[in-house]
Amino acid sequence: MKKLISLFAVLLICFSFAACDGNIDTSATDGNSDYEIFDSMEYSAYVNIFYEGNGSDFENKTYTKEGVFGILQDEYSGVTRYYVWGYADQTKCCDYQWEFVPGEGALLPEAGSLVKISGSLVADNDALDGYWFEDVTLEVIKEKSASVYDYDLTTLSPTLVRVQLINMQVHPLVFDGKSVTVFGRVLDSDTIQHPYYDEAWELDCVGEINATTGNYVTVSGTFVAEGASSYLQIN
Repeated sequence: MKKLISLFAVLLICFSFAACDGNIDTSATDGNSDYEIFDSMEYSAYVNIFYEGNGSDFENKTYTKEGVFGILQDEYSGVTRYYVWGYADQTKCCDYQWEFVPGEGALLPEAGSLVKISGSLVADNDALDGYWFEDVTLEVIKEKSASVYDYDLTTLSPTLVRVQLINMQVHPLVFDGKSVTVFGRVLDSDTIQHPYYDEAWELDCVGEINATTGNYVTVSGTFVAEGASSYLQIN
C-alpha cells in the first residue's frame, strides 16, 4: 500500500477545492454506487495482502472477485486503472479495491456496473499498490446506465474517490473543464466530506448546501483549473 499511502499523505498536505455552488442532490442516502457488495472475507484478504505484507502467500494463484467496476484516472503514472471494489460490511466503514488489467480487446462496461472477474494475482511495480490481477476474464452481472459526467466519482469506493481527488488537485490542467459528480456527507453549510470517515477528504463549496449536517449529498459541476488554485464550479 506504499504508493496509495503516499498519495494520502499528499492529500493531507495540499488537498482543497475552492468553490462550488448550486447543483446539490440530497436524495442520495446510502451509498457510493447503484450496486453494493458486502464481503468481510474479501476485506480480510485485502488487509492481509496490502496492510500485513502477506501478498506472497497469494501470488500467482487464480481467484474470482465480484464487485463494483471502477475506473481511476491516475495522472501520477499517466495511466487509467481498473478496479473491482466493495465494502467489508453494511456499516461501510471499510472498503477494499482489487486492481486488474483487462484482457486485450476486452469490452468494458460502464463504471459502476456490477461485475465478476477471474484472474491471477501478480506482483508488479506498475500496479498502484504492488499487486494486480492479470489474464482476467470479466463477466457483467448488472450494467449501470451511461453517466453524463466525465468523472463520475459516485462509481468509486470512498478510498478510490480520495485518490482520484488527489490526482485532480495535483494535476488540475488534465481535468480542467471536465464534468464531475461526487457523493459525500455534509460537514457544514459549504463543505462536504468523505461519507463514512471524518477528515479523510473534504470538498469546500461556495454557496450554501441546503441539507442538514450529517446528511449525504451528491454535488455535480465542472472542474476548473485557475492559476494556482482549482475548484469545482457547480452548474
